[in-house]
Amino acid sequence: MRRLRRWLVWSLVVLLASPGLANGFSRLMAGMELPAVDGESIDGGSVHLSDHTGKRATVVVFWATWSDNSLPALRRLAAYKEAIASGDLGVVSVNVEAQAPTDVERAKVAQVAAAEHLPFPVILDRGLDRFHRFGVVAVPSTILLGGDGRVAELLIGYPLVGRDGFFRHLDELLGKVPKAARPAAKVLPKAAVRLTHLAERLLVRDRHAVALEKLAEAERIAPDFLPAYRLAARIHLAAGDAKAAAAAANRCLATASEDAECLLLAARAQVAEGDGAGARARLAGCVEQHPDYAACLALLGSLEVKGGEATGLDRLTRAVALNPLDPDIQELLGEGRVAAGDPKGGAGALRRAVELRMASRLGGP
Repeated sequence: MRRLRRWLVWSLVVLLASPGLANGFSRLMAGMELPAVDGESIDGGSVHLSDHTGKRATVVVFWATWSDNSLPALRRLAAYKEAIASGDLGVVSVNVEAQAPTDVERAKVAQVAAAEHLPFPVILDRGLDRFHRFGVVAVPSTILLGGDGRVAELLIGYPLVGRDGFFRHLDELLGKVPKAARPAAKVLPKAAVRLTHLAERLLVRDRHAVALEKLAEAERIAPDFLPAYRLAARIHLAAGDAKAAAAAANRCLATASEDAECLLLAARAQVAEGDGAGARARLAGCVEQHPDYAACLALLGSLEVKGGEATGLDRLTRAVALNPLDPDIQELLGEGRVAAGDPKGGAGALRRAVELRMASRLGGP
């Protein structure tokens, strides 16, 4: 029984630490090289990110037909068709329609691509491998790469202010507008990235203490490397060590005070320590700064439901609309509906959360 309990606890650690259940682009930050985004296009061809980099800028966008904001995002990118045709801009889109898209869903994606005359390839993300690998938190979400192939900016969701700033940055890289004064993205040491990925692999082998040592080493090499802090906080949360989780999240926030996931992890640590009011205040700030950050919306909504506030279910519903493929968000919605007196709706969401977790663990159907 003790071994079974231990296995269950650290299975949760691995799930929380894995890219599939992480919140936001948890393995990415400005200055990093982007892992490969290759796959089969909707028309059956092969797509390789390397064929679309080495230009003045490259964009990778995750989208789905069920996402209200995906079509506006695709249309705005399609408007750069001249820059794409001239070779100044590379664009790769990744459709995250479903874990195992049906023929009907595949046809719907193809129909959108054809109707919009998208001047860039569409990868159908079967099994949601890329969705999980990058930890997409809202759909659409977009990555901007500079001419050096490194991440220049991340856009979570499609918020009004955020998207205008994102496309302004793209226009700067393309030379369409004067460059604004902005801090240069640091080139992050590859050793820190390697150590963080090693820590993830160690978790699968139940070596969490060694994983934390590797993350501490990554932090020493690159004190501003956010993915290491994020992963450490998630490990501590899964182990029930709220104090250590808060320390890791606060180190993350000391580096990037507005980072959405660091705000979320700090709030989760506050909840674990019994500071619900402090967590709600922090989450409200996260939602204000990142209105499409589904994980902050979901946790804030859950706390509001527990407090008997009508706004809670509205937030949870919006969080699921932004990312229905996140099992943690589905679970919070299920618990919220049950608490609000809707056991049938709650059971459906909880069942969906289990299905998503199993599919992620097994690598999809």
